Amino acid sequence: MESDFYTVVFIINQHEFYTIWICDKEIFVTDFGKILLFKNEADVRKYAIEHNLPLSDEECTVYNVDGVNQWVLSGNSSVDCDKILNFWNIVQDVARMVDTKFLGDKQTSKIDRIYNMLFYGTNILADEDDELYIPEWSEVQLELLRKIMLDGVRILQELMIERGGTL
Repeated sequence: MESDFYTVVFIINQHEFYTIWICDKEIFVTDFGKILLFKNEADVRKYAIEHNLPLSDEECTVYNVDGVNQWVLSGNSSVDCDKILNFWNIVQDVARMVDTKFLGDKQTSKIDRIYNMLFYGTNILADEDDELYIPEWSEVQLELLRKIMLDGVRILQELMIERGGTL
């Protein structure tokens, strides 16, 4: 039987922090309303055993919060649709989990357009013979995307607590 508990890594402040994703509930393990983080995979596994959470043996999913923040601050117009979309999606899950507002959740045509450009830019629906879709970003779209990503960085930084202390 496949496990519903997965190890996830967040790279924040140049450190790797491990946590547990509860797949069927689409939430992370929390403590006092914040995502519970561990310094290493061994500590995650120890916690999981102590709390009877059978972790999957699948490779950890990594979310590079520092990388997203660096991309925003660099002003780079090149967008890695896979990484940015995955980050956007995990922030949406976290924001819903703790009932906080995320700019990426606003229902506007501009935000919907940017999300769709990212989604189609992953080419997840493309067949082998299809021409790949590479979004062409306007400066206005890039600026809004950067604001959305910065809001996501803020949310994650505010909602994370290292086991035994704060981030």
